[in-house]
Amino acid sequence: MIAGGCLSPLLGAVMLTPLDKTMEAKIRKGHLWYIRYMDDFVVLAKTRHQFRKAIKQVHAVMRQLKLTLHKEQKCFIGKTESGFDFLGYQVNPRQQLHPSAESIKRLIHRYRRLYEQGVSLERLRQTMVRWCCWLWGGLQRRVSREGGVERYWMFIQ
Repeated sequence: MIAGGCLSPLLGAVMLTPLDKTMEAKIRKGHLWYIRYMDDFVVLAKTRHQFRKAIKQVHAVMRQLKLTLHKEQKCFIGKTESGFDFLGYQVNPRQQLHPSAESIKRLIHRYRRLYEQGVSLERLRQTMVRWCCWLWGGLQRRVSREGGVERYWMFIQ
């Protein structure tokens, strides 16, 4: 199966059910926080000791499933004081969610590609509106909406 293919997240979601069950036991004890969306997940713990135990369990489950974690690209293990990227957002404990640098880079790349193809200004604007809908979608007030679509429209120009 091709990494990044359309079936990868779906199969990852189904295959990672044992990881969910393993982490649920830890969550009930109040030792950590775990969330997963398709094949992406975050594990947070209050202490280094609790975190190291959780990571050992993650690796054990992954070994049983014959799966591996991305080592360099998508795997971050460390303190979250300066924030981390998850699902296209920059998660920082002291701020609202913001689009990650990678997410903005992809938007700019998509915009430039469309511009080079000669699409109309209206089509370019629709791309921005859709991206902002994704950015704000389902997160209620957890994402900064300051400046609205115009903020990103002016940024990308």
